[in-house]
Amino acid sequence: KKKNNNNKNIPFDIDGMNVTSLSRQQELLAPALCTTTDTQGGIRFSRIGSNLDGYAHSILSVPGLGTDNTSAECIPIVLNGTTGSIASLAEYCSTCLGDGFPGVDLDGKDNGNSNSLSYLNACHQINAGSADYYLGKLFKGGGQSNSNNAYQEASVRTASAFLNKCLPLNTHVRSLMAAIGMMNENLCPDKTSMAAHVTNVCAMTSEEGVAYPVGGPRAICHALTSVIEQCGGRV
Repeated sequence: KKKNNNNKNIPFDIDGMNVTSLSRQQELLAPALCTTTDTQGGIRFSRIGSNLDGYAHSILSVPGLGTDNTSAECIPIVLNGTTGSIASLAEYCSTCLGDGFPGVDLDGKDNGNSNSLSYLNACHQINAGSADYYLGKLFKGGGQSNSNNAYQEASVRTASAFLNKCLPLNTHVRSLMAAIGMMNENLCPDKTSMAAHVTNVCAMTSEEGVAYPVGGPRAICHALTSVIEQCGGRV
C-alpha cells in the first residue's frame, strides 16, 4: 500500500466525527476509499459555519476568563477557520485578556510583544513533526523517528510545563491556551500530553476550519463497506 508522507497533521475528533486540515484529509481518504463506481473516495466533507460568520466552529467558555474572579460570568470566545485565524486570536488576547500587541512589520514578520502569538507559532512548529512521528510508529520506514523531532520530545512532556514556561505572567492567556489544547477532554494540563495539546491547538486555529462528513458518521461506514466488499470481503 502506498504511503504518502506529504499528508501531515490530520487530527480527527472521534466523538464529533469532525476533521481539520480538510484538504489533506480528502487527499488521504480518496485514494484509500476509491472504488470502481466512486473515484473520489466515497466521503464528502462540508465546512462548519459560513463565510458570513468566518466559518466559526467552536464557542469556548472558560470560568473566570476575562473577568476578575472565577465566580463571575466568563467571556465566551468564538473560534473560526479563516485566513489570519491565529492573528485574530492573538488580537483577542491583546484586547480582552491584557496580552501584548501582535504587531507585524512591512514584511509580514512578527514585530510585536504578543506572548499568545509566539505560543501559537511555537505550537505549529512543534506539530510540523507529528506526521513523521506517527508514521514511524505505524510503519517500518514510514517516518523519521529520532531525538531531533520536537513532536517526539513533546510526547513525553506535559502541557503544563510548556504553558508555565511560555506564558508565566498572564493567567488568563495561559488558561485559554490550555482550554483550546484539550477542549474535548476532561484533563488538567499537568496530566495532558504536550504533543496532544499542540495538535489540538493547531487544529482549533487552522485556517481551513473544521468540517464534518456529509451524511454523518454513517457515510464513513458506507464508504468503508463498499471498499471491503469490492476487495472480496463481507460486512
